[in-house]
Amino acid sequence: MNKELRTEEGANEKLNLRKEIFSWLETILISVIAVALIITFVARMMRIDGISMEPTLYDQERVITLTPYGGFKHNDIVVIRRKGKSVLVKRVVALAGDTVDIDYDHNRLIVNGEPVEEPFTKEAMQEVPSIRLPAVVPEGHVFVLGDNRNHSSDSRDPDNGMIDERNIFGKVVFRVWPLSRWGKVDAEDYTY
Repeated sequence: MNKELRTEEGANEKLNLRKEIFSWLETILISVIAVALIITFVARMMRIDGISMEPTLYDQERVITLTPYGGFKHNDIVVIRRKGKSVLVKRVVALAGDTVDIDYDHNRLIVNGEPVEEPFTKEAMQEVPSIRLPAVVPEGHVFVLGDNRNHSSDSRDPDNGMIDERNIFGKVVFRVWPLSRWGKVDAEDYTY
């Protein structure tokens, strides 16, 4: 009788161990699938490469980007995919239908005839070879600039020009590294 009891207890322990292992494997598999879906369709972590967004974002900082559902706003910081080239991280300064101009003499961005306050820019802009300004941003496009204007390849550059919204695959929303600058990257801080 004791032998039968021990055999039954051993079988129950093996069955419980198998259930526990299966439960853990199921949890791990669901987690991996969930992370893959989030990374594919919702959020990504990326490293800032370059100085064009200083002082807002610095070279080698790590940020989280969200897939841009629902359009764009002035001052959104976006990640732009370019065929055969590295991605760009820039600030949206003009939306479809906006008229954008730059007054280099007075260091002013002008949108729809109004000068825009930009406390985040690093220094006075130097004039660069540019697309023809003023210009109206076409439907489905945005005009972007780096915050470090003198060290930025952005919409002023004829190679980039107005950015097709379909080439924007993320909005920068949160800085995770370095820890000393950890926190939200907020476009609403500078609305116009």
